[in-house]
Amino acid sequence: MWSVFIADDEPKIRRRLRRLVESFGEQFQVCGEAADGMEAIERIGEELPDILLVDICMPRLNGLDFIQRIGENSGNTVIIVITGHDEFDYARRAVQLPIFEYVLKPVVSVDLKEIFLRASSELHKSREQNDLLQWAEQEVRRNRTELIKELFDDWLHGLSNPEEIEERKRVLDLDSITNPWLMVIQINALCYGITAIEHREQKILKVAANKIAEEVLGEQHRWIHFEDRHDRLLYLTEGILSEKLPKLIRTDIQTRLNIPVRTGIAICDFGYDAFLQGYDNLCKSINKTGIDGVFIQNVYSFLNENYTNNNLDLNMAASELSYSSGYVSRLLKQCTGYSFSEFTNRYRVLQAIRLLDDNDKMIYEIAEEVGYTSQHYFSRIFKRITGSSPVDYRKEQGVNE
Repeated sequence: MWSVFIADDEPKIRRRLRRLVESFGEQFQVCGEAADGMEAIERIGEELPDILLVDICMPRLNGLDFIQRIGENSGNTVIIVITGHDEFDYARRAVQLPIFEYVLKPVVSVDLKEIFLRASSELHKSREQNDLLQWAEQEVRRNRTELIKELFDDWLHGLSNPEEIEERKRVLDLDSITNPWLMVIQINALCYGITAIEHREQKILKVAANKIAEEVLGEQHRWIHFEDRHDRLLYLTEGILSEKLPKLIRTDIQTRLNIPVRTGIAICDFGYDAFLQGYDNLCKSINKTGIDGVFIQNVYSFLNENYTNNNLDLNMAASELSYSSGYVSRLLKQCTGYSFSEFTNRYRVLQAIRLLDDNDKMIYEIAEEVGYTSQHYFSRIFKRITGSSPVDYRKEQGVNE
């Protein structure tokens, strides 16, 4: 049912318009009348009717001024203007006003009914659109956290342009986050790409580290957790934070998981370039010496050239890298959480994975190619790291021996 309000200074015309509207069927119901624009504003109050029938020539406040007065708040109200022949050209010039249709006096029932039926169709469309928008707003509110995660993932990795990011920020009301902070947790073993095969161990480490971080953050902090493509754990939070928070999280993770971790936190700027620059600076700040990255790259280069050598050991690596054995052992453990022997085994298993895709190679041949003299020992190391024996791994990957 659509509510109809009539504004006309002539009582006879108001009565006739009321009878006409009521004759159009039960879907239209007159909810009120007024003799001029001022009275109409007073009677309507804050809730506008679905349809307004407005005469142009009225005392105190004419029809066009009345429409202009309510224009910003008219919403989905359908406004139908009633005008005489002398006023028609003047009314047509008011094209900037939200007027649905013009009706010439004297009002013809058939013409007005056709306009009302079109108005009804328009109102149905508006209501459906409003219902859809309300549903969309509810979905955004319900899934806001996940949508913000997706936003930052696309933002960090350049998957959306600045205009798209700004629109998504607006929809998600990102500016409502007061005093935003970005915290980074870097699990060195993940960032240096030396964990177990098929992401099993990575997932376990990240889930465990995230659980510890959330326990430390506690209920007093609201946060949104996401990740970058370097397997860093990122936390967007707000409010006043203790400077000790990153250290508390780092200490707790290192103590409970026995893995090296780095943490950092910085005030977050939601400007498109400012956020990316802030994120980049934060990541650099937790690796500010640059020694770790260079050292790991040197170790990788050494292993790439020597992993097939079954006599490879810590002393050989230290000599080649021009470090003491103790320094290599200590820094490798600090950076990755692994001893030199374990680091080497994982590197060799990574190479073996690639060779296992070739069904022309026997397991013992692969073992020899990656630096093991014993197939049995190779298989034991492979299963400990990947969770599957080389034979089972091939079956899982659909490679026939």
